[in-house]
Amino acid sequence: MIKLNFQESEGEGRPYSEFLNREEFITNDAGKIPTIGDYVCFDNENEEETPYLVKKRLFEFKYSDRDQTWSTNINIVVERQKESLYNMLKKM
Repeated sequence: MIKLNFQESEGEGRPYSEFLNREEFITNDAGKIPTIGDYVCFDNENEEETPYLVKKRLFEFKYSDRDQTWSTNINIVVERQKESLYNMLKKM
């Protein structure tokens, strides 16, 4: 099981202590983990799609002796992007 948490930052500064207004995303497909330089978008209710650029990632691997299973938590640090830039990239 892979848990994805998204944190927002400005520039190269530390991420805000709060996660984005999201629940944890859970996946078993490692191919769905965004890499540095990828854009991710969240569509919020009553709002336009909000584009973010993936800046950093932190992988935390945990082993449970009790269950004898591995789990992975990934914190993904993103930076909010201007929608005009993102729209221009989508058209390329």
